[in-house]
Amino acid sequence: ILPIFLIASFNVEVSAQTDFSIPIKICEGERVTFINLSSTDTARLDSFRWDFEGAEFESSSENDAVWPIIGLTKSFTVRLTQYLSNGDSANIQKSVNVKEAPVLDFEVPLSCYGDETEFINKSPNSTLMYTWEFGDGPSSRDTGYYVSHLYDADGVYSVTLSASNSIGCSNQITTHVEVNPLPNANFSVEYPKDTFLLEADEYADKYRWSTGGRTISTDRNFSIARDEIADWEICLFTEHYGCSNESCETLNPPMLSVEEQALNSFSIYPNPSSENFTVDFMKSQAPKSIRVLNLLGVEIMNVDLDNQSSDFDFSLATQPGVYYLHLVYEGTIVTRQIIKK
Repeated sequence: ILPIFLIASFNVEVSAQTDFSIPIKICEGERVTFINLSSTDTARLDSFRWDFEGAEFESSSENDAVWPIIGLTKSFTVRLTQYLSNGDSANIQKSVNVKEAPVLDFEVPLSCYGDETEFINKSPNSTLMYTWEFGDGPSSRDTGYYVSHLYDADGVYSVTLSASNSIGCSNQITTHVEVNPLPNANFSVEYPKDTFLLEADEYADKYRWSTGGRTISTDRNFSIARDEIADWEICLFTEHYGCSNESCETLNPPMLSVEEQALNSFSIYPNPSSENFTVDFMKSQAPKSIRVLNLLGVEIMNVDLDNQSSDFDFSLATQPGVYYLHLVYEGTIVTRQIIKK
């Protein structure tokens, strides 16, 4: 009798142990990693699936799930499911509590080179410790709710504001800040005769020319008579993109001859006139005498002024016509034509 051997096979089911870990503290804005701690026979494992309830995250089939926690300040649920090759599944879910990070916001008004740039902190909690990095060097930083900073040059800078709260959550934001250059306020001057021609070197939104504190033009270029300039200084104020600049220049016109000085030192009005004429010496030295001649050169008036400095009024008891007024100075005679109506 031959021995009989019985051979039997047994399938032993091994349960799937599903688990994952989460950080002790999760702050809004941080990237959080959920680590898969499941222990399962890999020969029987088909796939993993992460699901998030109460959070706007898509499902994932990765072994570990890494998510940025942004815009969440409440609890949500994380569920990890293991799918086995035999069709079975096992899952575990845990609640995640997100801590609120500091809310940060700031704005910068118009900034011009040469002025301190102001940073207006609009973050709702003014009691936190705020740190500012101004973007123009590793040591360029400050602390406080409201701060200002003086930049050494115009340009665009990356400014970062950061803060931490009492529960240990932190946040930071970065904004580009532009420091605008100052407009060019230089100008050129020409003096062809007795008039100054002035022109700003570069385009600007606004121009203002002044002399002696008095505005005389708002155009880019203009002309002005020599005797209209106070103290021989003229200033140009320019504004462009909200930034302003000013430069002043002392004008040095060529020296006038004695006759030119005399011509620029008085005026006659009204001219023509039917009765009286007035010679205005404009606070300058009056001539030694005044003479009036007709067209034939015959003298019809001669008055010694003794170098007076006040106005001189006179009338002509003559027929209407053209006459010559002679102002006799030391070393020269200045002639003007007057008309009696």
